[in-house]
Amino acid sequence: MLTLTEETGLLLYTHYQPAGSNATQDIFARTGGEVSLLAGATLMDLLLRERLQVKLVSPQGRRLRVLLGILSFLLVAAAFLVLPFQAVIDGSQLPGGISPVAAFVGAVLFPFVFSLVVTLVFSRVLRDKLVIVDRTPTGDDILNQGLVVVERVGQQAPITRYLRSFGVRALSKLRDTLVAQLEQKGLVTPPLPGPTIFGLLDRRQVRRDHPEYQAIGEQVRRLVLDRTAVDSQAVALLLLFASSPYFWSFGGNAAGGVYQLFTRGEYREMRAFLRSLRRGNPAIAAQIGPDLYEALRAIAAAVRQRRKQESNNI
Repeated sequence: MLTLTEETGLLLYTHYQPAGSNATQDIFARTGGEVSLLAGATLMDLLLRERLQVKLVSPQGRRLRVLLGILSFLLVAAAFLVLPFQAVIDGSQLPGGISPVAAFVGAVLFPFVFSLVVTLVFSRVLRDKLVIVDRTPTGDDILNQGLVVVERVGQQAPITRYLRSFGVRALSKLRDTLVAQLEQKGLVTPPLPGPTIFGLLDRRQVRRDHPEYQAIGEQVRRLVLDRTAVDSQAVALLLLFASSPYFWSFGGNAAGGVYQLFTRGEYREMRAFLRSLRRGNPAIAAQIGPDLYEALRAIAAAVRQRRKQESNNI
C-alpha cells in the first residue's frame, strides 16, 4: 500500500497533452504552493503511523481567541474615537492639550496596532500543536526524512512551525526521494525529453494502469460517491487537496489533484463533499474517530494557511 505522501506525489503530476502533439505527458511543477502539500502529507503520514499527535485548542480556547481580538479592538476604538468626536462637537479641549487632529490620527492608528498585537499574541498561545511521541524509524525513506525534519524543531510546536521547517532544501530533498521511490515502484516512467524551464518541471508519465494507482481512485471514489469504504488515509488525501483548484494550467487546462480521479460530471458532488469535510462531517468523524478526524482537519487547515502566506509573498 502506498503512503499518503506517495499518493499526494502521484496526484501532483498533471496529465497534459502539448499543443499539436498526440503524445501525452505528466508534469510535476517542482516549485509553487502545490508542492507544499508534500509537507502536509508527510505530517499526516507520521500522524497516521502514531509518530506524531495533535494537541488541539479547546473550543473554549478558540472562542476566547476570537473574542479577545474583537474586544481589544472595540475597547480601544471606543476610548480613542469617542473623545475626539466629543471634542469636535462641543469644542472642548482634550486632556493634556492634545489637538483634535492628533487625536484623530491616534484614533485611526492606535486601535489597529493594539488589536493586532493582542490578536497575534493570543493566536500564538492558542494554536493547535504537534507533539512527537515516537522517534523510531518508520521503514519508509520519505517518512524517515520527514521525521528528521520535525525532530529539528523540537518535541512540541505549532503545526505551522513544523510546516515551515520543510524549507526549500528539505522539501527539495523530500521531493527527489519521493520521485525516485515512485519510479522504483514502477508508478512513473524515467524523465521524458522536453523543456523543463531550468529544471522547474519534471516530465514523466504516470502509470495510471498500475494496480496501486487504480486503488487510489477506487478508494476515493467509493468514499465520495458512495459514502462507503471510509478509510482514514483517503479522508486525509481529500482534506489535503480540498482547497486545490480543479484545473492546473501548463499552456492549457488539465485536471489537477484529486479531480483527476473524477469525471467533469462528478465535480459538483465532489466539491460538495470536500466542503463538508472542511467544515466538519460528523458521519466521517464517527467512522474514523473524532480525534483523528479533527487532527487531520487541523493539519489540512495549517497547510491552507501556509499556502496562502506563500502566495501572498509572491
